[in-house]
Amino acid sequence: MVSAETSLRFDHITPEQGLSQSTVFSIAQDEIGFMWFATADGLNKYDGYTFNVYRPDPLDSTSISELGIRKILKDREGNLWVVTLGGKVDRYLPELDCFAHYQLPTEPSQAQRALRVIAMTQDTEGKLWLGTTSGSLFYYDKQNDSFIRQSIEAQKPGKMHLQCLVADSGGVLWLGTWEGLLRYDPISGTMKRFVHDEKTAGSLGGNLVFDLALDQRWNLWIATADGGVSLFARGSDSFEVFAHNSQNPSSLSSNRVMCVFADNLSRIWVGTVDAGLNLFDPDTRGFHHYQHHTGQSNSLGSGAVISIFQDSNDGLWFGTSSSGVNRIDPHRQSFQNISHQSGNPASLSHNTVLTVLEDRAGGLWVGTDGGGLNYRPAGSERFRHFFQNPGEFGSNSITALYQDSRGLIWIGTDPGEKKAVGAILTCDPKTLVFRPFTKAQPKLGGVVAFYQDHLGDLWIGTIADGLRCYHPQTGKVDVFKHQRMDSTSISSNSIFSIVEDMLGNMWFGTVNAGVNCWNRKTTKFKRYGVESAGPDRLSNNTVWCLYADEKGDVWMGTWGGGLNVFRRDREIFQHFTTKNGLPSNVVNNILPDSSGNLWLGTNHGICRFNPQTLTTRNYDYSVGLQEPWNLPV
Repeated sequence: MVSAETSLRFDHITPEQGLSQSTVFSIAQDEIGFMWFATADGLNKYDGYTFNVYRPDPLDSTSISELGIRKILKDREGNLWVVTLGGKVDRYLPELDCFAHYQLPTEPSQAQRALRVIAMTQDTEGKLWLGTTSGSLFYYDKQNDSFIRQSIEAQKPGKMHLQCLVADSGGVLWLGTWEGLLRYDPISGTMKRFVHDEKTAGSLGGNLVFDLALDQRWNLWIATADGGVSLFARGSDSFEVFAHNSQNPSSLSSNRVMCVFADNLSRIWVGTVDAGLNLFDPDTRGFHHYQHHTGQSNSLGSGAVISIFQDSNDGLWFGTSSSGVNRIDPHRQSFQNISHQSGNPASLSHNTVLTVLEDRAGGLWVGTDGGGLNYRPAGSERFRHFFQNPGEFGSNSITALYQDSRGLIWIGTDPGEKKAVGAILTCDPKTLVFRPFTKAQPKLGGVVAFYQDHLGDLWIGTIADGLRCYHPQTGKVDVFKHQRMDSTSISSNSIFSIVEDMLGNMWFGTVNAGVNCWNRKTTKFKRYGVESAGPDRLSNNTVWCLYADEKGDVWMGTWGGGLNVFRRDREIFQHFTTKNGLPSNVVNNILPDSSGNLWLGTNHGICRFNPQTLTTRNYDYSVGLQEPWNLPV
């Protein structure tokens, strides 16, 4: 199956940035690199910062012919051709920054009726073709700088309304019309018509053909406004139709398709009138969907997607009917955002995520605040939802997830609305059977941390009821709580993070009471906090997360004190803050990678920290991250 929506970061260019109008019918890039946008309020030239808008000037005969622009095309010689909404044809003259105008030859019977050009394409031989709404074809004569009519009147299947035009590798012209698809061979003069027929398998998906595209294998993709997208594979004699199916979330998002585009990787993009953008997945024959989501600033803009273009830097541009131009930069799509999508039952149940676990089989477990537990098996993009009924197991706020050495998933929850304590559950990922675990049940508050040590014992941290250690072999549970008169007891009953160092010592991060090291031999706790003497002490008493490296050092993320590391050989704390390149001094998560880097979740994005070079690289919304940032449970 294909994801209902995988994440892409869309940048938006609208009238607020200087675009003359929010409906963009066509997009092109010239030889210099300027982007051109066709709108109903002039032709826009964009240098990446500012716009120059070309509009007709009745006092200047070299100005653009009309205000409304339908189509822009750069030919192989670098000429920029323009078709207006009224059907006139211009060529931009960059050296003079003005336009040349072209008149099309008419037949005597058409003398009183102006020809309206609507489509434009260039074949493999470099010949530029124009098509009019009535189905007349013209090609450009470079020597005479004029257009010549291609006689097809005898081959045309009666009255027709031409919409789009494309030339394949053999020089054959494909004409998209409101009455189906036409294949015209200019050499032989033959024409064949393809139409939708409900009674015929393999027929065209719809008759209102609005756009055509050829991929790198010269397969023809047909966008129809009444029948989805059809694929006419090279060498085939039938169509494969991709249509919306309400029972299949991976199907095309809508049958009302306005445009189709094959990028330089042969990925097929499909723009619809009423359901956003689709990306075809050739392996599953399904689609990824991208739609506008209120409150997500980098989602696709609102309105129909009516034009698509790829620039020389591989950036993809999407013209919309009401939100200007949207662009995705493939070099900036560093992070995938997984979120709840209204109306999609296979998406994440809730956007407030408290804990995440990837199991050993590659399955993804996501605990949310109010949406229960989500599980996505390896190889799937569909989530299953559990515990959305708070009365079932106490709460639909999942605060801790962990997989033990036997493969069991441990789940900790927050208290429900009418309960004072959370719950502990286990789940077999093979059967998805959940069982309450009551032996280590807290008496107050919820469960926020699990950790299994090298002996197989499971440590459990709670919000307000201290620490528990479950011994699976005996079934015994040890409870550790703060004792005000005992300095060797744990310093707090709020335990938010747990880790074991290479010597077998257990470390526990607390809220407002520093970090504790438990000595397995003495069974005593040693406390470290800001109250300790000297500049090499812990920088903040709230420790959200812990990581023990192979050298025996223990790394700690704090609430306002940045990243700390306890150097075992010297028994000192070293601090790294915004002064050292961190994006924030609040570090909520630490995750190592295979290259030895530490990835830090902070209140201002993600930081990749190199413990060897002590260098950082920060990532924020510009690479696809969503706000608010990485908040602790």
